[in-house]
Amino acid sequence: MTVADTVSDNPLLLHCTPGICAPGVHIALEWAGVRYENNRVSRKNLKSEVHLARNPSAVVPTLSVAGKPLTGVSAITLWFAWRISDLGPNRGDNARFDFEHTVVLLGGTLHPYIWPWLTLQHYGATSTGDQAKVKGAAEQLIKKALSTLVAQHDGRTWLCGDTKTVADADLLPMARWGYEPKHHPTSQFPYLDRHMNNLAALPDVQAAMAPEGLKPMTFSTPSP
Repeated sequence: MTVADTVSDNPLLLHCTPGICAPGVHIALEWAGVRYENNRVSRKNLKSEVHLARNPSAVVPTLSVAGKPLTGVSAITLWFAWRISDLGPNRGDNARFDFEHTVVLLGGTLHPYIWPWLTLQHYGATSTGDQAKVKGAAEQLIKKALSTLVAQHDGRTWLCGDTKTVADADLLPMARWGYEPKHHPTSQFPYLDRHMNNLAALPDVQAAMAPEGLKPMTFSTPSP
């Protein structure tokens, strides 16, 4: 299916909040070549009547498609891949299994592992000791997910083969956060570190960062 068949006369509308995982969706939109608009929603307005009317779950990113909300980075990623062949393997291809597994690994495993590290207050970690324990546990889980990702994809040009897919777009915000932990950061995985720098060098990826308020990115490489 072509891009023209996918989007009506009205552009897609992406509702997002800076600092979340929306960069992957922005990259996918750039790669898809579709018309889209950005609506930045502040954190304090996530539960406003206006946002709840478009998405009762009060979450972002939310992609409005013909007035209907599509939420969750993995769901949005798969929506693109099912409709635009250049962004994911065709149905029935053996590569499709690997692609869908990767998308779910990123959105359903790595992403939840990162949340405790980023949002300690949501896990009852108020004291310095509790915060250290939560961060330590989260870092071990992040290491586990990154190790699994490397074991499955090391040596490939892109995550799912010789051609980039929206799974690569999904990877960027997750692995970007992964540089922050003191122990077992993304930079300690040479394949992922190289992959991140290759992604960051793409002009369309840099263009996708502008709506997020992010400058062109460079990532630290591991010491030899």
